[in-house]
Parts: sequence; C-alpha cells; structure tokens
Amino acid sequence: MPLAIFIATTSGPVEVQRITEEDPEIDSVVCLAGKAMPLPISHAYQDFVRQSSGIIQRDFGHGSYRVDLSGTIEDGYSWQLGLYLAHAAAAAGRLASKDTAGDHVVFATGEVDIDRAVLPVEHIPLKLERLRAKAEECAAAGAEVTVLIPAGATESLPTDWEGRVDIRAVADTATALDALGLATPSSRSTPPPTLVADPPVPTPIGRRLKRFGVLAIGLAAIALFAAYSFVMRTAEPWDALAREGRFRDLDAALSKAGDGDLVSRLSAAMYRKSLSVKRPSNSDIAIRLIEHRAPPDKTCAAVRFGAAAAIPVEAKRTTERAFAPSHFDGLCALEIIAEADDDTTYLWGRFSRWPAGSRILSDAIELGPSRQRLHWKIDLPRRLREAFDMRVVVVAGDRPIDGTSGWVSGKVPLARGTESAADWRERVDALAERGILMTDASLKLAR
Repeated sequence: MPLAIFIATTSGPVEVQRITEEDPEIDSVVCLAGKAMPLPISHAYQDFVRQSSGIIQRDFGHGSYRVDLSGTIEDGYSWQLGLYLAHAAAAAGRLASKDTAGDHVVFATGEVDIDRAVLPVEHIPLKLERLRAKAEECAAAGAEVTVLIPAGATESLPTDWEGRVDIRAVADTATALDALGLATPSSRSTPPPTLVADPPVPTPIGRRLKRFGVLAIGLAAIALFAAYSFVMRTAEPWDALAREGRFRDLDAALSKAGDGDLVSRLSAAMYRKSLSVKRPSNSDIAIRLIEHRAPPDKTCAAVRFGAAAAIPVEAKRTTERAFAPSHFDGLCALEIIAEADDDTTYLWGRFSRWPAGSRILSDAIELGPSRQRLHWKIDLPRRLREAFDMRVVVVAGDRPIDGTSGWVSGKVPLARGTESAADWRERVDALAERGILMTDASLKLAR
C-alpha cells in the first residue's frame, strides 16, 4: 500500500514528494518541489543523515540524499519524524510520489534523537488544526489516514474530526513504523564492530609533542578570543545603528568596512552573518483570524445591543499565506491576532482593507512596535455592498521596528497583494539579512 507522507507544520501540511539517493561525496539537500531551490533546513537535514551525527545513513544504508517537499520548511527539528518515516517508506518501495496517490496518508511531527526516541515539539494544537481539512478530505476520499505526534501530547488530541482519522502519540520510531506496517531498523543487518588496537605507550618525544600540541591549542584559543573581542568592539557602532533602525546608515557603514583592509572586511562579514542569525522564524510567529458570528436565529444587531453573545470561530487557512474566504452573512466582527512565541520579540503590523478589484484602500490600521502581541478588532459595516480583500503584514525582530518610516518602510509592501511572488521573496530576504522577519496573511470577505 503506497504511503503519502506529510510533515505537519504551523503553516499546514507539507508533502514529501520524492527521496533520491545522491553521490555520497556530496551533502544531502532538501529542495522545493523539484526546483533548484535548497530549503533552509538542508544543513540540519545533512546532520540528520550522516552517520557521525544522525541516524538516516546508519538505518537506511546510504550517506547522501535529495528530498523534494511540496512547501517550504525554514527551521526547527519537528520535520525529523516525517522524513524518517519517508525514508523508511522509500526503502520499502512504498513512498507515494506527487504523481502517485497514497492509499494510506500519514501526517507526522516530532524530533528524533540518536536513540530513535521521538521528542516533544511545539505548536502541536496549531499544527493539528492546520492539517485537519486535508486529513478529513483524504479520509472522505477513502484513504486510510494516520496522524503521528510525540508521546505526552495526548491533551492536544481533538475528538470531533470527521471521517476515519487515527491520531496516535508515539514515543519512538519503532512504534511509528509499526503503525504504518514498516520494518524497523533493528531488522536490518549491521556490520560487525571494528576492533581498535591498544594505543601505543608514548615515548619522551611523543610526550613533548603532546605538550606542544596542548600549548598550540591554548594559544589558538587565546588568539580566537582576542579576534572575537576586537570584532565585537568594531561592531558596537554598527549595533547602535541597528538598534535605532537606521539600516541605510548601517548599510553604508558596512559597505565602507567591506572596502577596507582584511580585518575590516572580516568584521563586516561576521556582523552581517550575526544579524541574519538573530532573525525570528515563521514558526515563531502565528497570525490568527477569529470570526465573531451571530448565534443561529439571531442577528448582529442583537449582538450589538447585548441581546445575544457572538460566537467566536477560528478561521482555517487554504494556503500558507491565505485564510479561507469569510462570508458576510451573520458575521458581526473580525479579530486578528499576531503573536510571537516569547516576550523578547517585537512586532509591528499593518491591517488593510480594499474593495475587491480596486487599488484604493478603504481602511488601514497600523499597530506596534509592541512586545510579543498585536491585536486588531475589526468592526464590519451593517450592510456589505461589495466584496472586500484584506491583508495583514507583520514584521518581527529582537528590537522595536517601525514599518512606517526609514529603510524598513520601503520593504514592507502596501498591503494590496499587488507585488509578485518574486518581489515578495526579495523583500523578505532583504529584511532577513538585517535580522527581521516579515510574514503576512490575506482574507477575502464575500457577500
């Protein structure tokens, strides 16, 4: 029975489309849908594969792979269980491709350690909610559907899903493999252990060389620390510019350093790298849409005058960047929440609304910069004469960032959705180089 493997993410399920063995001399890579577009998790996947640090080579006998996914995954380790199961399915000749439907559809999230234990990960309730529509759709089409999450997350298990969806909490890969009818690595033959001879007794010359080696390592460590301290002192004025949001001035200062001597060029390169490392990831920021609807047999007028209480309904997403359309009938208000994982992250955001097919904004609300959370409460007109398009754009970083002025404002698009996918990616990448995340979500309000 072919297995379609999906990785559960906070943006929705991502399918493992293909796993291809590569030359063991090259690094493993994860790409987007058959394109020459390596994803940010490629380095972490390489570590997951190679025998010295990971388990894929040890369990499945090869040292380099190319994996193609249907969508992007930027960071974290919760993809590991899904990719481990995909390798097992591929080794058994049972991995469904993008051109071959799977009779058994699997959604998985969890980190896998060197002992094959499945470790807890974050955002499981959100991931389950994001994959729910796809799981119910597959079950309705007659496929067997299994959702695998780490043990200990049973409080997150929903009980009201439609169709035959089997949700299981697993403590290790053996349990997960058994649920899918796949062989565990313990059934594979392993090479005998290599015998290591006793180390030779050091001679006087050997002892002197050993002492010299220790001394050399110590001197190298001192030199590295001195170089690091020098770079940090050099970076202090650059960091002050970044804290103030003066990115144009920062670019000019780094460009000037890049034209200087070797030390200045290295310092500028290291500082640019440190900025990008500080950037929050998409999985750290959640944008939620909540519809406040009138109860059955009641109207929004009854809600406004206190005769009835509105019912909050969490909106589902149709894509990574779009919510399902909202229908105006019975819709009293919209609530949009952008939230970071921790209170050290600053958020700034813009909500905008415009008539469908028009380029003239009818409403725009900017919030922030604020720590951790932005909250829009959107009151709706009593009558909707035409459909509206809406969008929320959020930027996040480890310092207060105002998207209305300066260099950042030139990268945050007017929220009409008119920029191309390539233009959006260019803007996101430019901000990422400064340690700033930009994400968005759109919505259509229909009559």
